[in-house]
Amino acid sequence: MSDTNTILQNSQNIKSIPDFVNHNPSGDNNVFVCLVGENNSYLTDISNMDNKLRGAFAYNRISSLPTLPPDKVGFYENKYNEWLRNFKRKAPTAATVYNEKLSEQLAAALTQTLDLFRKSRKNTTDSIEKNFAMNLLFRYDFAVKDTVSDSRASDGIKIVGENVSKIQEYLFYCMLALTGADVLLLQNKKDLDIPSKNLNVFAVTVLGHLGNTNIPPFTKIHTQTLKPDYRNNYTPPTPQNSNPTVKIPPRSRKQPVPSVQPQPRQNNNPAVTIPPRQNRQNTPVQPPVPRPSLPTRPPQAPQPVRSTSYVQPTIPQRQEKSYEDLAVLASSVVQIFGIQRKPGDPDKFRILGSGSGIMIARNGYILTNFHVAKQSNEYAIRIENDERVYFTNSIVKYHSDFDLAILKIDRALMPLPIYRGTKPLVRGQKVVAIGSPEGLFNTVSDGIISAFRTIDGVNMIQFTAPISSGSSGGAVLNMYGEVIGISTSGIDDGQNINFAVGYDIILNFARGII
Repeated sequence: MSDTNTILQNSQNIKSIPDFVNHNPSGDNNVFVCLVGENNSYLTDISNMDNKLRGAFAYNRISSLPTLPPDKVGFYENKYNEWLRNFKRKAPTAATVYNEKLSEQLAAALTQTLDLFRKSRKNTTDSIEKNFAMNLLFRYDFAVKDTVSDSRASDGIKIVGENVSKIQEYLFYCMLALTGADVLLLQNKKDLDIPSKNLNVFAVTVLGHLGNTNIPPFTKIHTQTLKPDYRNNYTPPTPQNSNPTVKIPPRSRKQPVPSVQPQPRQNNNPAVTIPPRQNRQNTPVQPPVPRPSLPTRPPQAPQPVRSTSYVQPTIPQRQEKSYEDLAVLASSVVQIFGIQRKPGDPDKFRILGSGSGIMIARNGYILTNFHVAKQSNEYAIRIENDERVYFTNSIVKYHSDFDLAILKIDRALMPLPIYRGTKPLVRGQKVVAIGSPEGLFNTVSDGIISAFRTIDGVNMIQFTAPISSGSSGGAVLNMYGEVIGISTSGIDDGQNINFAVGYDIILNFARGII
């Protein structure tokens, strides 16, 4: 990857959005294309692009690039120094930590991009170059991390940027292309008129005149899964016929114990009559009459001696539950849908995304992932054995770094107990995951804890119980039915490599609620 011009030329003659969609990136066959202006089918082509590439490729469309926040500076400074220590041969960021090949490609692309940066800017100091490199690594994680982990294909990455205007933004997309990704810049409002254009590392095609069309934001949820048609009543997604429907029995209730009336005690000892005492005066002495023998009383157990000292009550020991008993706890795991009301007709709405949640308090509090909650500002919540759908826009609190959020609905709930850390979790420990993967409501799966990882500074539990898109926010239980974690993410290309935020973070986050 030493010849920048060769790598980034539009060798496939991409002249439209459908051409970009149909191009199959492989090896050095990737493209870096800029489409200027808009045509009559502009928004339709973008919508079709999102629907076709979402899930088929590692795909993302970016409206604007963020800058490196202060609380992340230390992390990416360490990644920059690690890139230098590896002689610029590996760049192990959050997106490449499990992909050595991608780490090597990013390291080489970062080196070439910094060369382009020095060519386009005079009087560049080492400090300026270091800060720019840290921003590049941060933006790479922002653009690619979730996209790569959510992708079901490993044969290419496609990234689309919108209305780029700054040299730093443009060079970021250059770096993406240098890693082997297909990159498309959509400049419908303004031309890419920056000095770096003279570097001749991309191809430009004019679609039409510049306009003011606002491009809708990109969502990673597929429209076929979301059923975007507006409708009056919500209809849950129906599973495929190939998978038999499994009904989870409702939690059994204890039958009341019938009251027992005490019976009168029977006297099994015969009555003994004692004759009256006689007057001794003028009474002849009679020989003693033998007294009748009384029946012997059966031996009785010794009575306990009462003590005024305090006796410690016996605490019942915890007992592990069967998988059948744990499956019953699915009634405390909910399905969450992010929705959008139809303007002018609030009774109609469409679904933007779905996930799972855990009941954590009786007065309506539900724990879920932040990435489930952030996809909308209103939610429809479905509860097992309850035909009603509960709507809410109440987000009590959230934490983006821990990927946790708490919603509240107006209903009494049956919360799941949170593990309190009486014994440390260990590898090989059995776990059960409950969630709604691919919209299949309250699916139960089992596995083990396979490892403990620190990802982006957050301690995570790696486990093997199968989960999929839609399981996020679901419960990870130990065999006592206690929540030890909340399902957060997984690596689709791996075999059951899934992650959960641990109980200790949950307890601190939900302090005052549970």
